[in-house]
Formats: sequence, C-alpha cells, structure tokens
Amino acid sequence: MGRFWQWVWSRSLRLLGDAHRHFGNLYGSRREHEAAVENYTRAAALDPDYVQAYYRRGVLYWRELGRPERAIADLSRVLELDPTCSLAYLNRGLAYQTQHDMEKAAADFRRYLAEGTDAFWREAARRQLAILEDA
Repeated sequence: MGRFWQWVWSRSLRLLGDAHRHFGNLYGSRREHEAAVENYTRAAALDPDYVQAYYRRGVLYWRELGRPERAIADLSRVLELDPTCSLAYLNRGLAYQTQHDMEKAAADFRRYLAEGTDAFWREAARRQLAILEDA
C-alpha cells in the first residue's frame, strides 16, 4: 500500500475509532471502547507519527478502561511527537494520579497550567493540583 493510501486508511480508522468511542460513551459499552482502541491501534500502526490516534487511545485507556500505564505510554508518545499538545500533559497527569504517582501528576498539571489555554481545563488542572498539594 502506498504511503498516501496508508495515510488515508489511518485517518479512516481513527474516525471509526471515534465512532466506537462515541457509542461506548453513549451506552457505557466496554466492547465499544475496546473496538475504538483497536482502530486507534491500527491507525497508529499505519502512521507511527499519528498524534491523534495515540492521544485518543491514551485518554480511553485511563478514563474508560482503567489502564493508566498504557495511557501514560500513549500520552508520553504524543508529547514526543508534539510537545505543544498541552492536553496530553493534563490527561497524563490524571493517569499518573490514578496510579498514585502524585509527584509526576503534579508536574504534569503544572506543565498544563504553564502552557494550556483553555479556561475550563485550566480550572480542572488547578483543582487537581490543589488536591495534590493539600494531601
């Protein structure tokens, strides 16, 4: 398969993954979330630099599937590929928090606060950081 068609197919798989994720969230279906992960995995295999495939799979891993170690690996890969993806810091911090690695979680929340621009997520990061600092 030519590089162009790999790129097209990887984007199509990501969209299919997004659809499974949507229905998983809508119906609380673990099977749909697993299907989404499979599609994101296939998309990343076709295009190893596909930031959105790693990002979306990483969020699913910690939030829906309870696999923070895999989330941390994916979100770290996102940051290797695109250090300006500030939401990866926030989500990786949340994954670290679920693993009770409070130092790394706090560092990622601080990094998001230094770089993130979305007011809603900045407030969420502030709250999480305050919880960690009060503990």
